[in-house]
Amino acid sequence: MITLIVAAAKKKQSRWRQMTLTGGHPKGATDWLKPGTKVRPQTIQIGTGEEFENDGWKIPDFLAEKMKQVFVIIFDADLQKRPLLINQKSAVMAVLLWLREITSTEHEENGIEIVTTDEPWELVFKKGKKQFDPYTMTANDISEGGA
Repeated sequence: MITLIVAAAKKKQSRWRQMTLTGGHPKGATDWLKPGTKVRPQTIQIGTGEEFENDGWKIPDFLAEKMKQVFVIIFDADLQKRPLLINQKSAVMAVLLWLREITSTEHEENGIEIVTTDEPWELVFKKGKKQFDPYTMTANDISEGGA
């Protein structure tokens, strides 16, 4: 008698998981900007923390002192990914400068500027090794024949 044992390979799961509570806010949770973050932006929303909260987003309590500051929320082309919240000034400035250089469609809803990119891009955010080093961003045109 031959016994065949099939072991299902288990994917190793991270011990630490981030859970963002929405506090009942209808728009849900976002991911945080971390060094090495890559995103393929399809839609970008620009507004203050207050405008985002008024629009139904849950802005984390630790950002309470920055609610008048400009934030960016990037929606990835992969709709399975959560939107990316960017509140770090150096990263926000990099995104805003990049938006000035590309072709896009813009409109405004509830005080929030909504920008839709016309071509596919990949944004990569990096940060130096020191705690207060600014973020830098690289924008790669990933369209056929892109730059």
